[in-house]
Amino acid sequence: MPPTDTPGNAGIGPAALTAPWVDQWTAAVTGNPEIQVAGRWSRLRIAVQWEAGTLEMLFDAGTFAPYQEADGGGIERVVFKGSEAAWRSMLTSTPAPRRNDVLAMDRHHDDFAVTSGRESLIRHLRIILLVFKVGATTTGAGR
Repeated sequence: MPPTDTPGNAGIGPAALTAPWVDQWTAAVTGNPEIQVAGRWSRLRIAVQWEAGTLEMLFDAGTFAPYQEADGGGIERVVFKGSEAAWRSMLTSTPAPRRNDVLAMDRHHDDFAVTSGRESLIRHLRIILLVFKVGATTTGAGR
């Protein structure tokens, strides 16, 4: 499902988060053998926010897909909020120093933050870093 202009699932977001790219990202994460092994016990929601919208994804035991209300509540949630420029600078195959992952972005850039779910971020750090690393190498990211 495409990124949104408002919470939900319709609209378009930053250039790095177009609907075709999200589809490629979903398939690449779900098909990644390292993520399959490392994430077999993980279940969490990853919210990507920017000026005009939110993309809410669900990682569940190695599968990765847009979050749906039918997936149920009580799922750990980490919220990343950044400007469109911040997302584009991170979601590229060769990010600049201090723009290569969510921890570096959160620490060094005023236009990016972990706004909710820090405890879940630490608990699922390896999976979250891998999910965004795969996103950065997905065709069309950051363009």
